Amino acid sequence: MEIPYTVKPRPDTGLANPKLGIWLFLASEVMLFGGLFSAYIFLRVGADFEWPFHDLIVWPGLTNTFVLIASSVTVVMAWVSLKMKKYGRYKMYMSITILCAMIFMGLKSYEYAGKFKHYGVTLKDGSILEGHLGHHAQGDKIVFGEVKALTFSLTNRSADLRVLDFRAEKNPAFDPHSTAEGNHLYHPVHGGPPVKVRTPEGDEVELTASWLKAQHKAYAEAKEASYKFVRDKMDAGEKDVKLPEIQVKNKQGLLVKAEPSITVEIVGEPLLLLVDERDLLSYDKNTLTFREETKAGGRLVTDAIEFIPDCIDLRRAENMEQSLAWKYLGEDMRQKFFTSREASIKDLTERKPWLFKHEKIDPADRGKSHGDEDVKRYSDRYNDEDDHDWAHSVEHDKVINIDRADKRFFANFTPRYNNFYAIYFVMTGLHGLHVIGGALVLAWFLFTGRKMYETNPEQLENRIEVGGLFWHFVDLVWIFLFPLYYLM
Repeated sequence: MEIPYTVKPRPDTGLANPKLGIWLFLASEVMLFGGLFSAYIFLRVGADFEWPFHDLIVWPGLTNTFVLIASSVTVVMAWVSLKMKKYGRYKMYMSITILCAMIFMGLKSYEYAGKFKHYGVTLKDGSILEGHLGHHAQGDKIVFGEVKALTFSLTNRSADLRVLDFRAEKNPAFDPHSTAEGNHLYHPVHGGPPVKVRTPEGDEVELTASWLKAQHKAYAEAKEASYKFVRDKMDAGEKDVKLPEIQVKNKQGLLVKAEPSITVEIVGEPLLLLVDERDLLSYDKNTLTFREETKAGGRLVTDAIEFIPDCIDLRRAENMEQSLAWKYLGEDMRQKFFTSREASIKDLTERKPWLFKHEKIDPADRGKSHGDEDVKRYSDRYNDEDDHDWAHSVEHDKVINIDRADKRFFANFTPRYNNFYAIYFVMTGLHGLHVIGGALVLAWFLFTGRKMYETNPEQLENRIEVGGLFWHFVDLVWIFLFPLYYLM
């Protein structure tokens, strides 16, 4: 059975069915991306924080713009080649189109990787330090050493070993009593000798998820047996039945009281734990309590965030002069920052006087200039790409330790960092999926289109035309995305 109007136009619409279908699909795509663009605009206009300004590196986005424009030309040339019955040229131009798609996704992957490695620390006074984690393995982790005992809650079934990141403390590269840099090179125990523990009964076992699961199961069964005892008594007509003591069998087969938690001792060398702050309920110098009630006893080695700063943002600082950032960057950096800032304001007033039409800027008056929103936008944030003495003086290989007591928020540049990066990843990620989908369809016709070309060349021309329309739409979306995120 032949499907009508796959190549020839319909008499009612003047379009073949595939072309009509792609236009209807593209109309829905316009509504999808139109809603996302509108959401971005409303988030930016109504933001209660200083919106990121020129945070993204321009050259990958600009390169991708030219790459997609080139691919739009080559996909048209591929279609024209089919119309001219030149299959060899069609394959060449379509191959270039697929190559452009791969280059685009490669550059986008490079950008995404940078965002996951780049972090921002918002201090309690609103100052922001941006940069990368320290060279050492613990990075942003809380380091807790000399762990000789662990306590697991048996009432909380969610308690497991995933929150425990074990390290061997007796490693030649680690001296817990040294303050010199370079002593925190921990090596994971996972994949090596297993961690052994001693149970309250005196048994030595490997600390594994299956062993912990068995402890949970035994306690849950004992607890259920006690509840069943009460239910059976009440079903028999007895009143005021008290819940009996929860009991389990010991090694001798005798019933003993079941404790709601189990404490095990580490056999051999004490452990070192590297802990994500988000997994903790509380901690002090001698105890860690995880969210699922697991406890570790030992010694807090450090809870500082090892950080290599490459940018300082004082647009939200309560007082730039007394910013907490200078506690870590030092007095020399503070003086260089303000010297560069004043020079930047003077340069801005000379080159862009329209930015400051509401207020006469006196570069020597820091308080007055700080009150101008345009000055905040253009001069209160410096990074290693700015041509200022302050930027050149940043020692990128020098690690600073930021106290968690001074931290308000800490994250890498992913959707959780702020609304800008949330919608950036949503829109560019969705656009990337469209690029991948369109490239796969075009590649299918590139590698399997020979048979269709020989039997029904007009149908192949029609398919490439429809695929090209989708590809043009993908390119058009990027033409709007690039200036919105990279330039504005």
